[in-house]
Parts: sequence; C-alpha cells; structure tokens
Amino acid sequence: MEFNIDRFHKYDNINQLYHIYGSDGMSRIVIISLYDEFCLGPRYITSLLQTEGHQAELVLFKHCHAAYETPKEKRDPRDYLEHFYAGIHEIRLLQNFIKEREPLWVGFSFMSVSSGLAVELTKHVREVTDAPIVWGGIDTTVNPEWAIEHADIICVNEGEHASLELTQALETGRDISSIPNLWVKKNGAVIRNDIRPLIQDLDSLPYPNFDESTIWHIDHEQMRQGYLPDCSPLNPWYIVMTSRGCPYRCTFCIHGLGHEMAKGKGKYLRRRSVKNVIGELLEHKRRKPYTSQIMFYDDVFTYDRKWIAEFAAAYKKEIHIPFWVYTYPDMCDPEILRQLRDVGLIYVHMGIQSGSESVLRELYDRQMSPQKVLTAGKTLKDLGIFTIYDMLVGIPLETEEQLRESLRLILQIPEPFGLNVWPIIYYRNYKLTKDLHAADADDQVQHVKGTNASITPENTPYLRFWLSLLRLTRYPQIPREMFPTLLENEALRNDPTPLEMMERSLYKAVFVHNSEYLHKDIFIDQLQTANAQLLQEIEQLRNRKVMKLQNRIQQVLRWPQPAAIQAN
Repeated sequence: MEFNIDRFHKYDNINQLYHIYGSDGMSRIVIISLYDEFCLGPRYITSLLQTEGHQAELVLFKHCHAAYETPKEKRDPRDYLEHFYAGIHEIRLLQNFIKEREPLWVGFSFMSVSSGLAVELTKHVREVTDAPIVWGGIDTTVNPEWAIEHADIICVNEGEHASLELTQALETGRDISSIPNLWVKKNGAVIRNDIRPLIQDLDSLPYPNFDESTIWHIDHEQMRQGYLPDCSPLNPWYIVMTSRGCPYRCTFCIHGLGHEMAKGKGKYLRRRSVKNVIGELLEHKRRKPYTSQIMFYDDVFTYDRKWIAEFAAAYKKEIHIPFWVYTYPDMCDPEILRQLRDVGLIYVHMGIQSGSESVLRELYDRQMSPQKVLTAGKTLKDLGIFTIYDMLVGIPLETEEQLRESLRLILQIPEPFGLNVWPIIYYRNYKLTKDLHAADADDQVQHVKGTNASITPENTPYLRFWLSLLRLTRYPQIPREMFPTLLENEALRNDPTPLEMMERSLYKAVFVHNSEYLHKDIFIDQLQTANAQLLQEIEQLRNRKVMKLQNRIQQVLRWPQPAAIQAN
C-alpha cells in the first residue's frame, strides 16, 4: 500500500475518518522504536498525543541489549540481518498489530546504527496499511534527504508539536504540507518546511509515557504488553532528562550540528523546573516504588548552581533514591558535586575522549586541557564519588604519540574508576565525518552495512592492541608499573590476543551482567543499602500496623457497655 496525501483531503466530516481509523471515537497512532527502550522522544510524543485525547501506542521493537544477541546467520531466509536482526515472525507480529490498530499514521524512531532496519520494516508496514509512514529522531534530522526517500513524512528536530499538528490535520482532512518541522511528499515532490522555534518551556510538556498499558514489546518472537526483559536497565532503574541541548559542540556528537540548526530558533540549552522534575519522579515512585536507581540522561547535568541547590533540597525531601549523572571535566564544581552526593549521587559518567590536547581541540572541538580531567578526578575521588570515564580511539588522524598521551593521562587518574574505551563511530553528516573527508582519510574507514555510520576496522593488530591496553587500565588488579612494559612489547603489538584474553577474563570477574555500569563491588554495596532500606520500611510498616491495632483495641475498650450488662 502507498500513502496518498490527497486521500486525506476529501472527507466532509470527522466521522468518515473515524470509520476508517476506528469506531471508538479516538484516532490511533502507533510509534515504533527500534532497539531502544529508553526512547524518550517517542515517549514524550505519545504522552502529548494521549493528553490531547488520542490513542497513541508505543511499540518497542527489540531492546538495546538484544543487539548483543544478533545471530551470525539468518535463521529463516526472510529474516533481516544487516547489523541488527529482525526475525520474520517478529516482523509478522508487527504487521498484525498495525493491521488490528488501523492507525492514522505510523511513526518510526531509530538510531543511525539501526537505519537499515528502519528501511526494511517500513517496507513491511506498507504491505498492511496505507497510513502515512513518519520518520523522526536524530538520524532523520541529520540525514533528511536520505530519510525522505524512504518515508512519506519526516520530522526534523523536536517532534511533539509537529506530531500533534499532523494528527489534528489528518483527523479533519486539512492540508499537512505546511506544518513546521515536517518534510512531506506531495504530488511527486518534497515539501521541506522550516524548523519551528525550539520548545523553551519544557514544563509545558506532559511527563514521558511509561504507562505499560500503552506500550508493547516485540522480541524473541513474542509480543507482550508492558514487558521488558530482565536485562533491560529500565527494570530496576528509571530514566529522566531535566534539560535539552548541551553547552558544548563536540564534532563527533549531534550537538556539534544542533547549535547551528537551532540558530534563530531560541535558546538551545533549556531546563525544566525543579518542581516539574520532582513531580515526574514522584509519579514514577508511586508506579514503581522499588526503583533502585535514577539515570539522569542530560548530556551535562552538573551546571547552574542555583538550580542544583533547589534540586538537591527537593530530591532529599521527596525522592531519596540513588542516582547517577553525566558530566564534563569543566563542569565538576566541588560544591555542586558535594550537594548532589549528599542527596544520593553514587557515580558520575564523564567523557574525556583523549589525553591529547591537540586531539581534543583540533579534532573534537573540546576546548580544554587534559589537566582538567585530573582536577575533576581528584575532586570526585575526594568526595567519594565513583567515576566512569569514556575515551575514543581509532580515528585515522590520531598519531601513536597522541595515543601514548591518552595512556599517560589514564594512569594518572585516581583509582578506583571505571573506563569505557570505544572505537570511534563516524555518523553520516556529522562534523567529524566531514572533517575526515576533507582530510582525504575516507579510505581508512569502512561503512557498516545497514547503518548510516562508518568505523575504523577493528581487526588490525594496531587498533586491537590499543583498545586492549587502554581497557586494562581500569582494573586495579594490574599494577600501574606494568603498562610501560606492555606498551613496548613488540610481540603483543604484532599479536594482541593475550592482552584481549586478559581483558575479557578480568571483565567477567569485575562486572555484573556484562555491563560496565555494574561494577561488582558497587553492585554489592547497592544491594546491601537497598536491603537495609527495605528492612527499615518493613519495620516501619510493622510498627504502623501494631500502633493501628493498639489504637483500635483502646477504642473498643472505651466504648460504653450495653445497659443489660451494666444492670447485671
């Protein structure tokens, strides 16, 4: 089936559209998120649509950890297997769901690494509906010309208000071709509308949709309502963002483009009020009282002293659940971190990316000295806050000496700490990717089939050696003094397999559930803390019940006795 925009302009009244899209008096919208159960964008959009009286449902097609379960070969010739996996039965489950819902429109939200899967599933959805297919998200925003080749409509930048206006227009048969933020196919042409002003009042949006009655999950050849697998971080944790935007413009990140795209559209970095954030967390506590951690997913959380002071006071009073945040070496104000630690901050996640100042400034547009990392690390260590650092390697423009600078920096960071070392990914149209092209280094990277991304081949002894060596620095079991010897070992440089085996063995011994976020020592401490809190709550509940029973007995004893008993 194929979407025809003119079909939505011929109806005389809304009842005719309801006849097509459902007799329950509510328009139905289905948004599909690929390999991403966090998907705050779709959660906000479906929540806003629900608030406005529409029946919006969210389908989580596979979860993030399912990427690690991707088979090496197809189990059925009709399966999709290009970087990410979709079994034919899972595709049929999605098709049947769409057929049953008869949606007004179908949305897809996906990351660059699952763009090929989005193309494939869009084809399958078209087989069962002629509703318009709408794409949105970061990859669509950065690659709109590519995206509009596959979708009927794409949403560039923020999607809440554009999605609502699209729904209202389709319901009433009004023209959709002039809605800001949308690109629309019409009469063989593409109408490219301008970007609307950014949402400045984030409090005006409803809380993101975590209502399990409107969320479906497809995985392992099953479709279940309100279900997440045990390995999903959202089972024991909750994710929340207090802000949109970022104060920085790193070339490997969407914000390297976001600032430019938002010029003239209002303030780029915006933050919700403390009251609004606490309100969302209180609602979640009522829904899932045994949440073990809060993930604050802001790109940088630790800015604005006044806001942090108000937040810390409210969080201590109302929430008191352990949490973690992202930060930046320049944003490690000791007073801010102290306030957050005192109300439940258990660790921070901080990108350092490289130990070379020239790489940071010239390649990544991170205008800071690596010394800032050591200063921030000492502050966090002194405050007793565990820190997980991120580092990138593999860019062809990075020299051996610059990698050595990264190693020297890590070896100076106060222990203990966590460390993720990632081979850098070049996303299409990002500034770093364009810089790589300008430097004629394209031939040193390879495109990953089924994605809008390229990588430096990881199978070279050189990159394997540096990945393993840098990752080994996160294990205190290996003395710091050993690394200079490992660094100069020619046999390991030619064949880093022993380093890789050592790193894999330590990884299994130190981390829980194959996740760098769950260090076993920290995990045990958290379990003990949670157990103590649970026992305290049980004791408080028992005491309340005893007091209630005692009060009840006293009331009964104070009741006047019947006259017959008094006469006797």
